[in-house]
Amino acid sequence: MTPICPSILKNGLACAVLSSFVFSIMNALVKATSARIPSNEIVFFRSIIGTILMLLLMRKDRIPLSKTGVPMLALRGCFGALYMIAYFYTISSMPLLDAIILINLSPVFSIILAGIFLKEKLNNKVYWFLPIIFVGAMLTIKPFGYSTYSLVALFGVAAAMFYFVFYGYCYNYFYPVNVE
Repeated sequence: MTPICPSILKNGLACAVLSSFVFSIMNALVKATSARIPSNEIVFFRSIIGTILMLLLMRKDRIPLSKTGVPMLALRGCFGALYMIAYFYTISSMPLLDAIILINLSPVFSIILAGIFLKEKLNNKVYWFLPIIFVGAMLTIKPFGYSTYSLVALFGVAAAMFYFVFYGYCYNYFYPVNVE
């Protein structure tokens, strides 16, 4: 089975734009749905769909379930669940733009934490880009006029940081599909 547009899917930029578009739609749907359905239920059904899709991909590519490193994968799964609960709760309880900016900053913090906890070697270019990213985020968030400082925001960012650190650790030792 070949994809509809294989040449587009080989283009990294096109995939990044498509991914951003799909996640924007998901975030808007989560925000709209959270007015009537609790964020924990949204997480549950999103996780069921994700699990089914991952199992189908693993079956299609004949990738076995990992039998090694199960405790670390379980810990990664716990952090992933915590991240998703915090992510959806943050989207449901904060203005959408503020929530998305905070959530999208988490990989930046994860880069720093991966260097500290996982002893990953950071490229020297990273040290030049981090300050630029922080300045851009501060201009977008307007921290002195930021209206949604809360424990929820901090919890969402912290959960995302630890999720990405464990994701990076597990990604180095397991099939990528087993880590997803």
